[in-house]
Amino acid sequence: MAKEKSKKSPNVKTLYLYTWINFGKYKNCPNNLKNILDTPEGREWALWIDGNSYYFQLADTSKKYLKLQEEHDRYVLPTT
Repeated sequence: MAKEKSKKSPNVKTLYLYTWINFGKYKNCPNNLKNILDTPEGREWALWIDGNSYYFQLADTSKKYLKLQEEHDRYVLPTT
């Protein structure tokens, strides 16, 4: 049986909640990952990075926080 190739490279950087993000979309306004995940736009970005990047992956705690934030947003009433 052939081994499945991992899509992640050996030089993968794990992104924790307090990892300082100063690349890509956040190069001009760096912030830590937790603050980025607090916004809907930041959550979309983090999901994209986790699913499409060969060099970055979200840590388990970051993934759990992301899911909690998405669940929280479903139950928060919009302000009028």
